[in-house]
Amino acid sequence: MKLKIIYDFFRLWIKWGDRKEAWQDSKLINDIKFKEDMKNFDVEIKLNKMNGEEINIFLESIGGLENGYYPDRERITKSTFFDIEEGWYPLVKELIEDLIKLGWDKQICQVKEKFGGLRFYINGGSDEIFKRIVKAENDSYNICEVTGTEGKLRTDIGWYRTLCDEEYEKIKNKKDGI
Repeated sequence: MKLKIIYDFFRLWIKWGDRKEAWQDSKLINDIKFKEDMKNFDVEIKLNKMNGEEINIFLESIGGLENGYYPDRERITKSTFFDIEEGWYPLVKELIEDLIKLGWDKQICQVKEKFGGLRFYINGGSDEIFKRIVKAENDSYNICEVTGTEGKLRTDIGWYRTLCDEEYEKIKNKKDGI
């Protein structure tokens, strides 16, 4: 999304020669486009927790994923490839299913948590594929990464994490020595 905003900014700056106006217009264009595009991906997130074995079974059922960095290695069929907690497994499973329907080649580079949100990196895909990934990444900020229930971004515990109130209190109390 940021690259698209920057691209539009430079395109408009070259056209109009006014940097401030180009930046504001590029953000406005992308905000409107993004909101319109996200209407097409009104995906209901099921807040069911999955464990590692369940995600392994799912990955095996789809024939695994191809390692985008090392295509000569075995297909990815284990949850240990994902550097996330179990609360986001249903979100990732649904994302993978949707991407396959959109024609994704199942090449994956990395799945991790960063700054409290899901990151799902692939080598390439259509605009629809990348929009669906952005949707899942944005949704992750409302899902507890531990439990899969409703959560919110927590920034006061030393590491940005998206947690439900219960998990947040556990960490907060542990940090405070309670």
